[in-house]
Amino acid sequence: MSVNSRFKEVRKILKQTQKQYAEELGISQAHLSNIENERDNPSLSLVKLVCVKFGVSEEWLTEEKGEIFSKDNGFDTVTDEGLRAKYHTMKDFLEKQIAEQTGENLKNIVQAYSHFVSLVTMPGLDEENQKNYLEALCGINNVLEQIAYNSYMLKSVSDSNYKALLQHKTNVDAGISKIDEDIKKALSCYLAQYGKDMTL
Repeated sequence: MSVNSRFKEVRKILKQTQKQYAEELGISQAHLSNIENERDNPSLSLVKLVCVKFGVSEEWLTEEKGEIFSKDNGFDTVTDEGLRAKYHTMKDFLEKQIAEQTGENLKNIVQAYSHFVSLVTMPGLDEENQKNYLEALCGINNVLEQIAYNSYMLKSVSDSNYKALLQHKTNVDAGISKIDEDIKKALSCYLAQYGKDMTL
């Protein structure tokens, strides 16, 4: 059974429609449908969110090992309180990772996190440009995470499955193009704010 099938199984156990499940996870119903029908894979943060929100074992969801449910600990991602709870959960994951790393790995994790914090807290934008800038940053990170996770999922794909490998390469190329568009969108927010007539 694939991670996509297990993702769907969680929804069935919870007796939720695709619409309800997608709303609970803060994703579109179309994206959920693509995941369940194996046209797309869930991102790592989405996997972690399902596990935390519904008490699902991450080991079961990713590797089909152990029991389905591990605990009952949930939050929503629609309200400000739910989003803050998600942030604290992800912060805990990061702190656990940092505690387990040393040397170059630790340095790179802290450096990557520092860059991310700097980008998210960049000053000087009005409300509309800040919204567009942050949406572009989210877009960049979403695509990068999806590409990395889908590459990891190739471990279960045979080297002779050329169709799957070709599809992955096509998705990576499309993802890189999307990242390029979002980088231009993010930088254009600053250029628009400060009246520099430059086309990116």
